[in-house]
Amino acid sequence: ETENRAMADWAAQIIWGDERKFGECNTMGVVKNGALIGVMVFHNYDPQGGVIEYSGAATSPRWQTPETNAAMFDYMFNTVGCQMVVTRNSEFNTTLHRQLLNFGHRPHVIERLRGPDEAEIVWTLTKERWLANDFKKGKADG
Repeated sequence: ETENRAMADWAAQIIWGDERKFGECNTMGVVKNGALIGVMVFHNYDPQGGVIEYSGAATSPRWQTPETNAAMFDYMFNTVGCQMVVTRNSEFNTTLHRQLLNFGHRPHVIERLRGPDEAEIVWTLTKERWLANDFKKGKADG
């Protein structure tokens, strides 16, 4: 549990850069050459709805590989048993938007959710859309 909390706090510092922290959560980390380079945080789990939110943070783009993508979605859909997952980010993070679209996520824009000058996009991905996407089927470069 101490390692889980440390990874969640590491991710929170990268994501928000202030005192905000994740509440109850589970984490998955990626280590390269003995250093933590990426963390996925699974939080806001709703067992009745079968939904979990996930957030990621990294110090290197090399943390995300086809294997890490498979592991994180396998955890949410198969280990936890979710029928849908949710993530959210700034309207300005267009690089991540392309990736989420490729994975099969659907965007829902909430104006001003990040303040008066910035919308937040809430992305949803059902298990069926994940199973049908080209990355999952191995037809696209991941």
